[in-house]
Formats: sequence, structure tokens, C-alpha cells
Amino acid sequence: NNELSETMQGLTIQESTIAMGEKTKKAIETFRTSLGDLFDKAGGAWSRSTLEEVWCFGPRRCGPNLLINRIPGHLGHNIWNPLSKEGCQPNLLEYDSSFVNGFQMATLAGPLCEEPMMGVAFVVEDWSIEQIPDVSGSSTFGPLSGQIMSAVKEGCRKAFQAQPQRLMAAMYSCHIQANAEILGKMYGVLNRRHGRVLHGDMTQGSSTFSVQAVLPVVESFLFAPEMRKQTSGLASPQLIFSHWE
Repeated sequence: NNELSETMQGLTIQESTIAMGEKTKKAIETFRTSLGDLFDKAGGAWSRSTLEEVWCFGPRRCGPNLLINRIPGHLGHNIWNPLSKEGCQPNLLEYDSSFVNGFQMATLAGPLCEEPMMGVAFVVEDWSIEQIPDVSGSSTFGPLSGQIMSAVKEGCRKAFQAQPQRLMAAMYSCHIQANAEILGKMYGVLNRRHGRVLHGDMTQGSSTFSVQAVLPVVESFLFAPEMRKQTSGLASPQLIFSHWE
């Protein structure tokens, strides 16, 4: 999905009509349908029509955050039709990239420890430029495009802080194979490291248990040596990055 969103954001006229293969088009449509289903499932202020209001993803144009366009008179601009100018205000379209870049900057480094944001949607209800300043007028505060980027970045951060906030922890998926005699010691190590066992099943045809757990990345330092030490070398964990919680 990250690759798909990057592809959609980077479309040019030639790429959209010629270079984008059928496989990519099909993958984008599948992703679009899945995203629409999620909007329907969320309910409340969200519906499938929100799909046509997705302006971009962030950070890095492929992250887990959304910029939603509900600007009156500028509704034709969305991620699915990045080249379309129909239903757009020309004076806003000129500074469209500056607005998007401000959103990208805000989601890349949020107000909580400058960590990237996750799972946040920013809804733009209105945006207007009363007057385009001349060169002499804009020199005091820098180019208008830069001012827009800074204003959008700070606006997103303030809007984010107006809602409940929390830090996200990176989690490893932990797979361990062990026999019944050392299960207690293995669970003890996991508990001390704030791990969480998801399931454990006996491998068919043997006395070995296959245990699947999740472990905070911050707790993984020297986790494997401790596990081997406590189990006399009979259990060795395999850690793979899984998700954020």
C-alpha cells in the first residue's frame, strides 16, 4: 500500500496514461475499495464518500495519516485524480503543493517528542487566500509558499493537540520454540520484559511448543541472551518488527 500511494502521488500525464500498467491499476482499485470499506465500517462522520475527499497520505506521502479535502469550490482535487483541475480554484491550486508539504512536515514530526504521527486524519473545511502579496510585501516573512507550509504545519500540530494524545510503541513479533519443561521460565522472561503471549500450540508429532508473542522493541535489548540463559539454551527467540501500539 505504501508503494501504491507513492505511485499515485507521483503521477505525471505520461505515467497516468501510458506507463502505469494494468497490474498497478488493479492494485490501486483494490486498495481504493478496501479503504472505502474501512470508511463505511468506521461510521459516524465517515462514509464511503470520504474516499473522494482524500487529498494525500503522510508522512512521506505514503504514511498512515490522511489529509481530507472539504474545501468549498476545491473539491475536485484528490489523490485519485491528481492531474484533474476540474472543480478547483486556480488561486488555491497554485499553492496546493505548499499546503500538502505543510501536512507532510506536521505528520513526520508531531508535537509528542517529535515522533511521527499515526492514524490521524486532518479535515480541511476551508482555505482562502485573500490577496497575493507582491515580492516586496512577501520578503519580510519569506515567500508565500513557505508561509503556507509553516502555517499548515502549526495548524495541524495545534489541531492534533486539541484531541486525546498518546505515544506509540514499536512492537516485535516474537516466535519461540520450547519444550514443556522450560515453558514456565520462558513465560517468566516474557513477563519481565512486558511481552504478551498471543498463542502457543504443540507442534504435531513432537513435544515442542510453538509460542507466538509480541514484545516492545524498547524491551528487546539483551532479550535473546537472557532467554537462552534462563532456559539453559533450550529456547531461542526470533524477533521481527510487527507493528505499533
